Amino acid sequence: MANTRTKNTINNISASFLSQFLNQIIIFVVRTVFIKTLGAEYLGINGLFTNILSVLSLAELGVGSAMVYSMYKPIASGDSDKIKAYMDLYKIIYRAIGSVVIAIGFVLLPFLDFFIVNRPDFINIELVYVLYILKTGSTYFFAYKQSIFRADQKVYIITMWTSVFTFIRSVAEIVFLIVTKSFVVYLILTIVANYAQNIYLAYKANKDYPYLKTKAVVKLPREEISELFKNVKAMFLNKISSVILGSTDNIILSKFLGLVVVGIYSNYSMIITVIKTTFYTIFDGITPSVGNLCAAEDSSGQKYKIFKELLLLNSWLTGFCSVCLFILFNPFIDLWVGKDYLLDSFTVAMIVLSFYIQTSMTAIGLFRSATGLFYNDRYYSVAQCIINIVVSVVCAKILGVSGIFIGTSIAMLSTTFWKQATLVYKEVLDRNPIHYFLIYGKYFIMAVGSICIIEIIDNAIDLAGIARFVFLIVLCIVVYNLIFIIWMHREEEFNDSKKRVLNILKKVKR
Repeated sequence: MANTRTKNTINNISASFLSQFLNQIIIFVVRTVFIKTLGAEYLGINGLFTNILSVLSLAELGVGSAMVYSMYKPIASGDSDKIKAYMDLYKIIYRAIGSVVIAIGFVLLPFLDFFIVNRPDFINIELVYVLYILKTGSTYFFAYKQSIFRADQKVYIITMWTSVFTFIRSVAEIVFLIVTKSFVVYLILTIVANYAQNIYLAYKANKDYPYLKTKAVVKLPREEISELFKNVKAMFLNKISSVILGSTDNIILSKFLGLVVVGIYSNYSMIITVIKTTFYTIFDGITPSVGNLCAAEDSSGQKYKIFKELLLLNSWLTGFCSVCLFILFNPFIDLWVGKDYLLDSFTVAMIVLSFYIQTSMTAIGLFRSATGLFYNDRYYSVAQCIINIVVSVVCAKILGVSGIFIGTSIAMLSTTFWKQATLVYKEVLDRNPIHYFLIYGKYFIMAVGSICIIEIIDNAIDLAGIARFVFLIVLCIVVYNLIFIIWMHREEEFNDSKKRVLNILKKVKR
């Protein structure tokens, strides 16, 4: 079983790295063509409506995680009848959610002016918004079948085919943007690609799991349905907080600062999204294996050993990405699209701090999802939503763009950051959570220390343009990783992770 988990994890992570590397290159090219052909205000419209529909989008607001968790045991035991019964239930839930999301989206149509300062007259805003509704709706009516790949530790199948459709869609977008310079055509291509991808993955699920096409022969016990909906309701509250953290920024910016500011920030947001997508895809590939481990393993010692390795990976990636973002953000934006698209250094620091806090909680969140601890911290997520919106609006009025990210950071630190860690340490790992916060502080100091050293070296050496950018990349790689290795090389989790990586590399080579 352990070998199967390792093999599936290797497949999932390998597929994630390769697909994200290729996808982000082509997405970056699409964004560059988008900026050159359409401009900042179209970027603002794109960012605003994406965020509005993301807030309404409920596909991952608890249902997906609860689905996957409930299927770990029947898949591990080969109970295809129960899996089929769950999938039929999920189909009903997803389609109901999809219908509600589309309906609410249309209800909001008359109120678009509330979210937009200085409404643009160069495009039909209502038509564009309707297209975004259709784009979001494409997720629901076929995507539920992807859950079986996740529960069966085969996320790499979703990753691989998503990459194929992303590449085809991106090439079409580039061609049509250059030829037509039409935002509406760009959106229609995206909608068609989304529907095609979800339909194909549903077909693939039916092909790989033929019993999904048969009629269910068993009914889920009432207590299992009750437990599922209990988890769904709890995860709804937890996940809606995550969506609000990531999807209200552009809405608040548009309301108080205008679409041009949204367009400028959207370039930073795109880079953050690229990194987060790669980051979460890697851990998404690990989650089913952790769920399988926790379902089969009673020893808290073994769980803690694995957790510390994942926390090491999580913290290393978070720290390295945060250092690179803080140091390279503005030099890169300047070289890419020019000084007119730059934000000030303090705002960049607040964006990176928000990114650091959010991504650094991934290992804790992974164990929480894999072990079904959805119910215990549900009200903290509600509190996080309220604090985030209130503080972000107040700070945005006073400080501008940076205030929004200060609000996001305060909301996380005061609620789910410490509650989820406490929950996992006590309920799953049987440890005192103070150990987590001490380790967290150590990793944070490494990142801040690396930034300070790189800034000192950068200020001492007079370089500009591409030469400075390349030099800063080298500094980020060398300084952060050198500090990390020196500080961590004697720790048990560091050496265990090193052995695990070497064993994985040997297996990949074979």
